[in-house]
Amino acid sequence: MAKRILGASRWAQGLGLMLMVGAVTGAVVWGQQKNGSIKPLTALDYWEIQQLGAKYAYGLDTGADNGNYFANVFAPDGSFGNTKGREALAAMAREGGGRIKLRGYQHLVQNFIVEPTADGAVGSQYIQVMTIGSKDKPPMLDHGGRYEDVYVKTAEGWRIKSRRVAHTFPPRE
Repeated sequence: MAKRILGASRWAQGLGLMLMVGAVTGAVVWGQQKNGSIKPLTALDYWEIQQLGAKYAYGLDTGADNGNYFANVFAPDGSFGNTKGREALAAMAREGGGRIKLRGYQHLVQNFIVEPTADGAVGSQYIQVMTIGSKDKPPMLDHGGRYEDVYVKTAEGWRIKSRRVAHTFPPRE
């Protein structure tokens, strides 16, 4: 009788071990499938997304193509802060962007970080805004911070879906 009880106990332990291994294996497979929906970005994807930062700065600083060069780095329903849609974004650049309204600014964008997501990508980069100066006034760093972006791949290629600014300089009180 003692052998029978011990045998049953080992059988129960074996069954418990099999159930535990099955549960862990299932959890691992589920986790891999969940993360499997995030496709890795290619080198071309990274390059195209980085180009958005350069085109953004150039378009805003020059107002090129009546502001549309700037607006076209955004998705058709893209947003920068509270400004949404390409026409409103183009108007932002047309109003002077970095030339008149903003006292001759030049936007310097660097240190890109881009990570894939299930819907496209997210990223950030530092922004420093310089005044270009004049004959009697040297160029100077006016303000800076970090852009936090959401990117989507459209029929036109990669575009900014949303951009927000985290100001870091000068400190805001």
